[in-house]
Amino acid sequence: MKRGQRSDDVLAGLFPYGGGEVGLIDGDCHSGPLVDRSVSQLAQLLHTTVERAGAEAPEEPVWLCTIESAVDLPDPGDTEWSRIARQVLAATKVAAADGPNSCRWVALRSGPRQVHIVATLVREDGTPVPSHNLSAAAFNACQRIGNQYRATFPNGTAASREAKRIAAAAADHRKVTITREPSGSVVARGGDSLAVCLLDHAGFPYVNDWHGPRHRLPAGMPPEEQAVAISDATRMLRAARYQVDLDPVLDAGESTAPTGVLGPYRAGAELLAVTDRIGEAGTGHDLAHVLDHLLHPEHGALERLREALEAASEKVSDLDDEAFTLADRLTVAAEFVGAAEGELVGIRSELEQMSSPEPSLRPVAHAAALVKSPAAAEGRPSHGTASAPQNVPPLTGPGHTSAPRTR
Repeated sequence: MKRGQRSDDVLAGLFPYGGGEVGLIDGDCHSGPLVDRSVSQLAQLLHTTVERAGAEAPEEPVWLCTIESAVDLPDPGDTEWSRIARQVLAATKVAAADGPNSCRWVALRSGPRQVHIVATLVREDGTPVPSHNLSAAAFNACQRIGNQYRATFPNGTAASREAKRIAAAAADHRKVTITREPSGSVVARGGDSLAVCLLDHAGFPYVNDWHGPRHRLPAGMPPEEQAVAISDATRMLRAARYQVDLDPVLDAGESTAPTGVLGPYRAGAELLAVTDRIGEAGTGHDLAHVLDHLLHPEHGALERLREALEAASEKVSDLDDEAFTLADRLTVAAEFVGAAEGELVGIRSELEQMSSPEPSLRPVAHAAALVKSPAAAEGRPSHGTASAPQNVPPLTGPGHTSAPRTR
């Protein structure tokens, strides 16, 4: 379960390549039957009440709830998934019995054994839905439905065969193969919707021609850039628990990230690598591409940190009901991270519009940018006071003064 600011962003995260892949099984947008709707149309229908509410709408009015069935049970099918989605919506009071003042919602399929419920938490009259116990209500409803569903499928022969088939299909979706084809192209195949997003961010654009759907590095990309893209894709996919079958010809050995510098703190090491790449950025476009690893609304480091803090708060409450102060501190920290994300919305487009530095400044700026972060150079965490890099001339010239910068 997660929250978002816009319906089109949430739906684009589930279906990054348009309406052809939308598996709409049920919904209620108070506008007649939902038949043959594209991603953009569904997003517009869902967000109507949010736009109508204006400033009265919640800060994150879009709710996404993904439900998966157990691998040892057969897939419920569209009809059963529709009934399950309606039960969850009724339990959370988001859309109780399709009342005239209920919230707008859709139930979508993007793979086997799962359904995505996307709803806007604003009723038709513009009033918001209380969301303080939304996650707990949805979790309890899914637990009850799961117990009922499991009771109807004993471990019979037919159920076992179906479970094996579903498990095999799920395993295929968790495998990605990266190879160099005879033509010289570097191609990635396999994976599910999340793998699609990770490959795209690593620099593997999606293509679908007479060779079939796949991800392929652009023709003419320099070998060193190919190596970086392959390394980034492999590292991200394996971090997300995908099985990556990498062609030995493409295996460049150790990752470019400073693994081992921070010992077991692998996430910190990854962020040190991002920090070094920020320093090496030569244009606003390059900097925007690197910052996307931190600021992407679905898969960026800030969003993952916010989710981790929220999960820690819920876990503290589960472990000890009396530790509400500690849970609240974690929740507040998550809200601060979310506020930081909101403050930086749209920064990529601003960076893309930045002009390049003047020719007279480029050598000096480039020399300063290539200095590695002190934590990575000395093999220690990037906490506390870091000494300034030596032998780097100060920036001089127009636009560079010693006065502090203010917003």
